[in-house]
Amino acid sequence: MKWLIYALGGGYGHITRALSLAKVATHRGIHCSILYNSPLAHRAIPFYEERFSQVNFEYVPSNFERSDVTKFMENYFSDLQGCDRVIVDTFPRGIAGELVTILPKISCPKVFISRHLNQKYIESIDIYKSLQSFDAVIRPEDSLPPPSYLTHFFATESWLLCSSNEILSQKEARKYLQVVQKTKAPVIGFLGSGHQKEIFQGYQWAKRLRADFPQFKIIFLTLETLDEDSELCRKIWPVMKIYRALDLLICSGGHNAINEAKVTNTPALVIPRKRRYDRQDLRADGHAIAAGYEDICLACESLQKNPHEKRRPDAKFTNGAQKAYKIIEGLVES
Repeated sequence: MKWLIYALGGGYGHITRALSLAKVATHRGIHCSILYNSPLAHRAIPFYEERFSQVNFEYVPSNFERSDVTKFMENYFSDLQGCDRVIVDTFPRGIAGELVTILPKISCPKVFISRHLNQKYIESIDIYKSLQSFDAVIRPEDSLPPPSYLTHFFATESWLLCSSNEILSQKEARKYLQVVQKTKAPVIGFLGSGHQKEIFQGYQWAKRLRADFPQFKIIFLTLETLDEDSELCRKIWPVMKIYRALDLLICSGGHNAINEAKVTNTPALVIPRKRRYDRQDLRADGHAIAAGYEDICLACESLQKNPHEKRRPDAKFTNGAQKAYKIIEGLVES
């Protein structure tokens, strides 16, 4: 059986959901092809290529214009043979509207993976008509309520790259990070993801934090190559496996960052970023929020006064990709 996963879109979110589903599917003998265009995904995929020989990665250049994307997709799908499932993440019409004419020509079951979308985008398209192209809609858990246009859908837990038994214990995670085991200093992880300028800004803030709070262990978690400061930077993927090492995670309000912190019971300080399609400000509701470096310092001062106070017990969790696989596998071709 062969599945095609359409995961076009910026950042790590789309490729993370695609990989989490492919990880489950390939373990059951299914061959997966993943279409993606995020340059950030280029940095994550090498961590998986060696382990998943049954996954084929197809890169759509991120600098393509809308017409280029449409032409690429039309050619790709015209040559597509023997596909048993088509799974489309986040954008039911595709990122350039190209799927409107492509999907009706595909006979195998088609599945839409719903993530929260900005209301302005919803108003710019006929979302109800777009959803009619799919045989099923699956909504991974999010801190935001289901949108009104989703009247019939399958709900699952968050799709994650790690299952509960793959999360390292605090001792294992700190050893992995090369943190002195007996240290009583709070360990702060600064997640470097998002747009390039946001990653660089976060890196500069992490360096300032290290200077302003020398008693803390500051770690900048990114797949970017920034400089030779190996003491500060760590390239780890999937990064959630080391979250139990942290007393505080500083991250954006992205779908994956928030949900990974939630399932691992990791205290998070959220910096909501503006996005064209997403609403990170809404997803960050209920978490400690930072608007800038001053707020980060205030959070660190609070942590300094009450070290380890906010750390909650380790929790077992369910990976929603397991349920999603069963839903998708169980669909019958019409």
